[in-house]
Amino acid sequence: MREEADWLRAARAALPGRAPLLWGVDYEVAADRYLIRQLKRRRLPAAAARALLALDLASSKSWERYNQTHNPQFIYSFSGDPRLVRTLRTAWPRADADSMLILETLERTLEINALWVAQKGYESNLLRAQLLRANLLRYWRSRRHIDPSSRLFMKMGASHLIRGLNISDVFDLGTLVPELVAEDGGEAFHLMVLPGPDTKTANFDPTTFRYVPGNRNEYGEGMDIFDELVFPGKFTVFDTAPLRAIASSGAKEIPLPLWRVIHGVDAVLVMTGSNPSSNL
Repeated sequence: MREEADWLRAARAALPGRAPLLWGVDYEVAADRYLIRQLKRRRLPAAAARALLALDLASSKSWERYNQTHNPQFIYSFSGDPRLVRTLRTAWPRADADSMLILETLERTLEINALWVAQKGYESNLLRAQLLRANLLRYWRSRRHIDPSSRLFMKMGASHLIRGLNISDVFDLGTLVPELVAEDGGEAFHLMVLPGPDTKTANFDPTTFRYVPGNRNEYGEGMDIFDELVFPGKFTVFDTAPLRAIASSGAKEIPLPLWRVIHGVDAVLVMTGSNPSSNL
């Protein structure tokens, strides 16, 4: 999205030098072709080269069918066989660290999406959360050696950063991060950002690989309480602490989605008058 790209450029320009400052912790839905190209630049044992060729051909054929049909089932990360990546890993036991990370990303992506396609949503979300946590810990441990006093700003889908069980019923980064920060004597602040009432958001269309304006994600029952109390034409911030006190008093039955939000984040920002993000 254009706004995301502008934000990344601004973040990069805000710090001097070329030191890494961005952490990517999720799986890769559409980057298999790029990652495979990176592997093809390495010197591989003969057996690994053959396994990489098989993986490359499978990816290319799947994307070719997608380009012909625009059927999302042919997006390779949702149709590929993780066994092809496992075969490559087995044939390349002394791969360098970057290549191992690429292989791990490819294999886990295919496993996560295979579960989703098989309608095993909980298992898919659980494996994805485990990947997110493992990737974050890898960066976090490196950060401790390089710049232990630095601050971390995380921008992700809100469900990933909710404390406790999230919207997908798994423990995600929102539970791990506060514990890591507390271990270093710090605190984490969780802010959920929502579009205002009667606004559209950019929703991904997998048949075109473009974002189109659509209805926003409501996050579940009870979340309309924030819409009812916003200042007209203004951005509104809600402190969730008073809502927790009401929920704990038992004075009113709180829907589970709302319960998770008011206990899982510290504030909710509703951006009245916001517009959908645009395509690059």
